[in-house]
Amino acid sequence: MNIELFCIRCPACYESINLKTRKALIYKGVIYCHSCQALLTPSIFSSVVATCVLGVPAWLLTDVLLNPLHVNAEISYVIGFSLCMGVAKLASPLANLIQVKEDQNGC
Repeated sequence: MNIELFCIRCPACYESINLKTRKALIYKGVIYCHSCQALLTPSIFSSVVATCVLGVPAWLLTDVLLNPLHVNAEISYVIGFSLCMGVAKLASPLANLIQVKEDQNGC
């Protein structure tokens, strides 16, 4: 019995997508299934969960660390928000994938 941790499958053909391919989601935002060539992207729900579970605690921890330094509130918000979104983006290889339809122009 082979149990693969964080086994993410293509929603079109149910073929397993390897971690190396899913890592491309961080900088590309979309990937192609190697089996059926479906265009895949992380689901919105997975992105929201990653933001809430990983990003918000990172923001709060940053706020706690910047508080003794007496950083301006607006700058602290920008740093915290940027960190929150960055951490959520780094979690995209672990997200559930959805298939995206291409329009007539290929965009």
